[in-house]
Amino acid sequence: MEIKRYRVVAIGGKTPDILSKISQALSLHNYEIETISSLRLGHSNVFVCLVEASQDITSIEKCLSVIVKEHDLKLIVDQCTRDKFKFIKSDAYMRIRGTHETGIKAYIISELINSGLDIHGLESDTYEVDDTSQFVMNIKGQALQGIESLSMSADKLNLQKIDTALATDWKLLV
Repeated sequence: MEIKRYRVVAIGGKTPDILSKISQALSLHNYEIETISSLRLGHSNVFVCLVEASQDITSIEKCLSVIVKEHDLKLIVDQCTRDKFKFIKSDAYMRIRGTHETGIKAYIISELINSGLDIHGLESDTYEVDDTSQFVMNIKGQALQGIESLSMSADKLNLQKIDTALATDWKLLV
């Protein structure tokens, strides 16, 4: 039998135990899990899993059907046709804070991309302090044009009263 790679994406769910349930169901049905992760997007969770299997897409969907129905998930299963992902290590880490206003996060992301940041991960949150809406962004990526270019963008953001910290190791921001 030919072994194929599949990407399984489940969206929805309000409880963190869904990742465990998906992992358990796939494992019990002899699917080889390459990687599995979850993240919160707004009020939903996204679960992404890469599996190797000799079964087809319909079999994977049947395996997860009880969990999908129980937690009202949107399920997408498709075959991966590309080679395995080559891991690229992040070499730039940023923590950015400021007053939240419409378009500020998009502006910051555009500024960083234009200065050569290939974003590998981005977390963002908004909160209230003294009746003022604030935001925080944690970003990691690869500085394609060098850390100096990112440093100039960080300086530019700091001059605009957007608290921007840049480091070459995440531990340096803590």
